[in-house]
Amino acid sequence: MVAVVLLAVLAVVVGAMGGWGRTAPEGLRVAEPGELLAAAPFEISLTDAEATYEVAGDVADEGLAYVVIEGTVSLVGPGSVERTVLAEAFAADLESTYNYFGGAEKEGAPTTVTVAEDGSELLGVGPGLNYDVLLVWEIDERAVPSMTTVTLRKHTWRPFFLDKIEGWFDPEGVVRVDLDVAPLPDQRPVEEDLL
Repeated sequence: MVAVVLLAVLAVVVGAMGGWGRTAPEGLRVAEPGELLAAAPFEISLTDAEATYEVAGDVADEGLAYVVIEGTVSLVGPGSVERTVLAEAFAADLESTYNYFGGAEKEGAPTTVTVAEDGSELLGVGPGLNYDVLLVWEIDERAVPSMTTVTLRKHTWRPFFLDKIEGWFDPEGVVRVDLDVAPLPDQRPVEEDLL
């Protein structure tokens, strides 16, 4: 009888909390790859992930590789945003990654966000435009995983505390996407001499 009562209470509590939907340990919703997701000021969709030695003609240094995630990004908030806010919108659970300047990346942000079509770095995002992007993490070759989780982080539109100019600040996780990472190719590409 006690077990029946406990099950009834459990069912009521689970129902009141939104059901048995997938959530991450931190309470973030887990979305499927390809799903269009809101993370203010962006709408984002992440589709595929792969490990590679080369992105847009750039070959990783010896001992390093890239984890590349394909997706789309569009700005739905006010104004334009620079690459810093865009990079802060993503946090991967990858280990041994590097930031834009070659230092250790502690927040999980990608090393660069590039335009998928031509491989140029996306330096800013304009309102109402949709970008096909590659999120690129530079990583130790031996740390390339078979799966990664990317947390999408929303920003808050508010004045900066020093100059009171409004902008996007305070990135905070809102949803996670789990992606299988296609393995590194068997051979590293040979860099062409520039001379």
